Amino acid sequence: MNTAGRTPRGAGVDVRRAQKWFWVLTLVAVLAMGGLYQGLRSTPGPGAGALRTP
Repeated sequence: MNTAGRTPRGAGVDVRRAQKWFWVLTLVAVLAMGGLYQGLRSTPGPGAGALRTP
């Protein structure tokens, strides 16, 4: 395993790991917002009537 370009574990921040997790979490956030957007755009289901207060 080539570890020449990596920061040792106890020496501080592992930049490659931080970059990887940044992009993973960014992708998760974008997908979650897309799902929320689609859910808000869709027509209300039968459960919406049951939640409505009189």
